[in-house]
Amino acid sequence: MNLSPAQQAYFDEMSMTQKIAILLVQLGEDVTSALFSKMSIQAITEISKHIANSNSIEKNIGAAVLEEFYAIVQSNQYLNTG
Repeated sequence: MNLSPAQQAYFDEMSMTQKIAILLVQLGEDVTSALFSKMSIQAITEISKHIANSNSIEKNIGAAVLEEFYAIVQSNQYLNTG
């Protein structure tokens, strides 16, 4: 992940809900719809607020969110098989 110092500071201060919103935007409407069907109304509302308030997602921030998600998935797979 190649973030500038300002981007890194912004990324570090982002809430998990903000990161989830960015991830879902990148995954697309079909995946988001499928995931929303399994979430509570409160979670959907919070995530939707962040999606609606984001004008655009910087490429590097989006990539950092994807990398963090991938790392989480990989660590969970390791724990489940270990």
